[in-house]
Amino acid sequence: MEYVIDREYNLGTSVVDGKDKKWITDIAVFAKYRDNDDEKSKGRLELIVENKIKSLPSNGQLKQQDALADKCNRGIVCKKVLLTLFDLPEAYPLYGFTSLRYVDLVDKIRDHYESSAYFDPYIKDYCEMIDILQQIINDDDVVQHNRQGYLTFHERSNDLEECGMQDAFRKYQAAQLVQRAFAEFGEKYSNGRDAFELVTGASLNHKRACTDIFLQLNKNLRAGVQIEHDQFRVCFTGKALERRFDRTGKLSADSYVFLNEFWNELLNNISGGKKNYCKYGRDFVYRYAIIPRGVTLEQLFKDGNWLDDHSELSVKYVLDKMIDDKDDLLANICK
Repeated sequence: MEYVIDREYNLGTSVVDGKDKKWITDIAVFAKYRDNDDEKSKGRLELIVENKIKSLPSNGQLKQQDALADKCNRGIVCKKVLLTLFDLPEAYPLYGFTSLRYVDLVDKIRDHYESSAYFDPYIKDYCEMIDILQQIINDDDVVQHNRQGYLTFHERSNDLEECGMQDAFRKYQAAQLVQRAFAEFGEKYSNGRDAFELVTGASLNHKRACTDIFLQLNKNLRAGVQIEHDQFRVCFTGKALERRFDRTGKLSADSYVFLNEFWNELLNNISGGKKNYCKYGRDFVYRYAIIPRGVTLEQLFKDGNWLDDHSELSVKYVLDKMIDDKDDLLANICK
C-alpha cells in the first residue's frame, strides 16, 4: 500500500458519505493525520480498492462507487483501483478507477517486498498461486476455444474446475460479450433516428454465463437481449411488467396476445422451451431460441442468419425492432 499512498493511513472496509450512510468496498484507506495546511484532511478517503479475483464488476457498480467516493470526499478526488485477475475489455467503463491485474501486483511485490522471516512463506505462496491462476487463464487451448465464436460454456478445462476458477472464467466470457456490445454500439444504442441508454450486465445463473444487453425505453421498462449459455432470449423487464400479471401469476390475456405476436415475429414462431414464455417473478419475461454450435460473435451481434435458413436474428436486429416498436411497447406494457 505504501507505493500508492505516501503517508500514514488507516484501513477499513466501509465509507460514510455526507448523509452518514455506510457503503462497503473491499479496502478503504483513510488519511491518519491531517495535513499542516488542511484541517479537514484527517480521515479523508485516500484510496478505495475493489477486489474482483473471481469476477468483473457490473457497468453500474464502479459508477456508483465513484459517485459515493466523490460525495464522501466532498468533491476531492481519491485514488480508485480495480484489482482483477483478467484483462478488462477495452471498452469497459471504469469511471475513474485504474485497472490493476493481479499478475502486475505480484511483479510489484517481488520488486519491492522487503524480506521477513514471518511473512516470506505467505508471500511466496501468494505469488505462486497468482502465477498458476494466470497461466491457466492464459492457456491457449482454453482462451482460443472461446474467442473463435460463441460456444457453450460447460466444456471447461479440468484445471479451471480444480482451482475453483470455472465460475470466474464463465463470468469473464459473459463480460467479453459486454465488451462486444460496447464496441459495436457504444454507451448509447441508436438506430439512426432514436438513441437509448445501453444497459449491460455480466453474471452467472445456475453456473451458466449470462449477459444482459438492454435498452432503457423508459424508467419502468427495459427491453433487449439476454444470452445465457446457449439461449438467445428476447426480454422485457421492469416495474411496468408487474401490472401485466393476473392473480395467478400469469401474464394477463391482452398482454400475452401482444407479447406473443412480438416474440413470434422476431423468433419466427420458435420457442426454445416447453412454455410459450418464461419469467422471473413478475418483472422479467422472455422467450428464447437455442443458439446452434458454430455461431460466431459476428452472427450473434450483427449478421444473424442462424435461427433457420431464412430468418434474421441478432442483437442488433432485436434492438432495432425494440426502437421501431417503442410506442406500441410502451402503450401496451406501461399502460
